[in-house]
Amino acid sequence: DAAYLHLPLVRDEDALNRMLHRALPLMVVPYRRDRLLVSRLLRVLRNQTEQAHTADSLAAQLHLSARSLHRQLHAEGDSLQALKDRVRRERAQQLLLGSLPIEQVALAVGFSNAKAFSRAFSVWCGMPPQSYRRQHSNKP
Repeated sequence: DAAYLHLPLVRDEDALNRMLHRALPLMVVPYRRDRLLVSRLLRVLRNQTEQAHTADSLAAQLHLSARSLHRQLHAEGDSLQALKDRVRRERAQQLLLGSLPIEQVALAVGFSNAKAFSRAFSVWCGMPPQSYRRQHSNKP
């Protein structure tokens, strides 16, 4: 009703600020989550698992400089190497659920040999790839 437009405001500035502090996270944060650099970077890394990525190549794909990429990742509490390792670990865990030999899994996730892969996987998961495969195997 148009009559409501002529009524006086009954909220003061403090009430407005309280309302905005409650409303802002509901409207802005979910929108911003999709735009976080970490999410965009993980999407690129997961979609291009066969490629060797450098800071320069990833930054170019995201229309940033390598320096901006590192700075923004740091601001979000992450690092490029940690994200690359995360994607490699996820991919390795997925491949270990199949029957692919450990050496081929190592090559598929970017390691030059199975020994280096086994060391890295043990750091990531707390167990060597062979133990992970046995523990997570669907076979009886």
